[in-house]
Amino acid sequence: MARHVDDARINSMVRSVLVRRWVDLDRLRIGTSDGVVYVEGELRQGLSLAPAIGEGKPSVQFIRKVDRELRRISGVRDVVLSLAGFEKVGAEWKRKAS
Repeated sequence: MARHVDDARINSMVRSVLVRRWVDLDRLRIGTSDGVVYVEGELRQGLSLAPAIGEGKPSVQFIRKVDRELRRISGVRDVVLSLAGFEKVGAEWKRKAS
């Protein structure tokens, strides 16, 4: 039971991190199981949420920053990002070839 409560807290913190970064949560599936965070879908920053940066797909640097920030959440053992248009090759994030 304690792990389930911790996973729910982590999931809430993941959502908070993404909202602070103006990420459109409607395009993502977010879950946490045994301290492992799963984020799948299309990572986009919404125009209505961040008018200063505009709408569109984030940069590879943005993906790296979000990945690092999620890994810093207390209780997170790993982060698995499955993002449309991006792939992790070794330790580096890259845009997928079209």
